[in-house]
Amino acid sequence: MLKRAYIQRIDSFLERLSCEYIDIRYEMVDHIATEIENKVTNYDAFFQKDGMRGQFLGYMMRQKNELQNIYAQQSKKMFWNNFGKILKQMLYELKNVKVLFFIIATIIGSHFLFKASIFYASITSILFATSSAMYFYYIHIKEVEKYGKLRTLHTYYFLSYMFFVFLNPIYSFINILKQKDDEWATISFYYFVTYFIFNTLLTIVFIKYKDHFTTKFKHIIN
Repeated sequence: MLKRAYIQRIDSFLERLSCEYIDIRYEMVDHIATEIENKVTNYDAFFQKDGMRGQFLGYMMRQKNELQNIYAQQSKKMFWNNFGKILKQMLYELKNVKVLFFIIATIIGSHFLFKASIFYASITSILFATSSAMYFYYIHIKEVEKYGKLRTLHTYYFLSYMFFVFLNPIYSFINILKQKDDEWATISFYYFVTYFIFNTLLTIVFIKYKDHFTTKFKHIIN
């Protein structure tokens, strides 16, 4: 089995190849280490530094392009796998009575507020949605600071960011074309209420899933 120092050299080489996501590097390092263990008998000689040369550096440089391609493929694959898993976990949370009650209460409360005043309902929905986005961004950043760049963490952030930033301009553009203030307020209200519910579910799933990071990537932090 390779020494920790040798494992770190493999990881450092991949990082210099712009393999930024440590969860993908983790899988690649494990694969490369296994290959070296099967091919090399004298690990100390293989990893011995000789200026800018050495068996290890030569071995890795010969695979440079292949490693970069593997990283790109794994990055896309992991993103879409995580994307599907997160959405499934969010749907699963709907079975939770407390979560379901919260969603129903939000919808009913929003409905009565909207009936009372379209303007104030729209403003309230924007404030709640924005607060939800800021809270999720805060807890996401805290995890990134602790663990570094993880593809899984990026997928969570992308989901929240995509819903909030990408879809809202579409609604706004439609409203501008129609030039109807009441209709603009109505569409904006339903959009931000939907986002608030969506982001709340995403945050619940994210908080529950944080333990997975601690267990799987503890060795990376230490």
